[in-house]
Amino acid sequence: YRCSRCDRRYSVQYSLERHQRYECGVEKQFSCGTCRRRFTRVDIMRSHQ
Repeated sequence: YRCSRCDRRYSVQYSLERHQRYECGVEKQFSCGTCRRRFTRVDIMRSHQ
């Protein structure tokens, strides 16, 4: 299964779906403990804090 956004490939469809939700930015998974703002990537959240 191939991601149409970034060309990464996965052997299991669920892994692709999870990748598209979180890694490709559809759903924001990480939230700031202070202001509750949500981020798609943990490194961006950490630099925000």
